[in-house]
Amino acid sequence: MATLTLEYDGRNALAKKTIEYILSLGVFKKKEEKAYNPEFVKMVLDADKNGKSRRIDDVDAFMNSL
Repeated sequence: MATLTLEYDGRNALAKKTIEYILSLGVFKKKEEKAYNPEFVKMVLDADKNGKSRRIDDVDAFMNSL
């Protein structure tokens, strides 16, 4: 399978309609990129549940403790 990346102005009506038409043909599918890594989010939430995280109220004090 090949990947095709298109760059276009999202405010351009003709570009948007062209993309919609290409997708409506059923030959191509749109792949949404997630803004975050779900595995990383799960790891952070698990660490919070297991008490492996800590709250930092004062950044300067934290940096000095390193």
